[in-house]
Amino acid sequence: MNALQLIDTIKTIQTENSTTRDALLASIWPLRQFAICNKTLIETIAECPPGCYRRYLLNGLNDHFRLVLVVWGARAVSPIHNHGDAAGIVLPVFGSIKEAKYQILQQKENKARLRKAEIWHLKAGELTTIEEDADAQAHLMLNEYASPAATIHLYLPAIDEFDIYHPDHLDWFQIERHKESFAAENQWRLLEEASEKLAFI
Repeated sequence: MNALQLIDTIKTIQTENSTTRDALLASIWPLRQFAICNKTLIETIAECPPGCYRRYLLNGLNDHFRLVLVVWGARAVSPIHNHGDAAGIVLPVFGSIKEAKYQILQQKENKARLRKAEIWHLKAGELTTIEEDADAQAHLMLNEYASPAATIHLYLPAIDEFDIYHPDHLDWFQIERHKESFAAENQWRLLEEASEKLAFI
């Protein structure tokens, strides 16, 4: 299954399922198939400086979902963040990713009190979910290793805005609102280019 087939499959799944939960459950199998079929291709574009990560939007900005490939450099870590009103699935393509989930205990104006709730160590083929419940959404993701990793993310509906939580004092965090943005859309072309390179190896 290539990226365009995955995008078309998710569009069909969205049309056929009335709830976000059902659509996400129906998307697990095609996401896993995509990860298995494209692992080698994604490894060819997985160059990312240590401590950094790169996000590639595979579908279009006008779609009602976000399909994002994230390439993680060695020791790269995201900030603690939420996902707006979206629910989602995150699936490692290769490498291992650590996820720390946080519960939002209290929120007032631009501050929130968080508690670390769960730690997950995800390997290729395993997945984690992003809940619709805003109080259970916050997490960070980390590549603890010296080799790169990659994850595929599906968000329903498409994320418009999200919050980043900056440590303030004890378990309190400053909330910074961000508009979701990408350098480009339809980045499945990167996978096509990687495929063409492999053909000459």
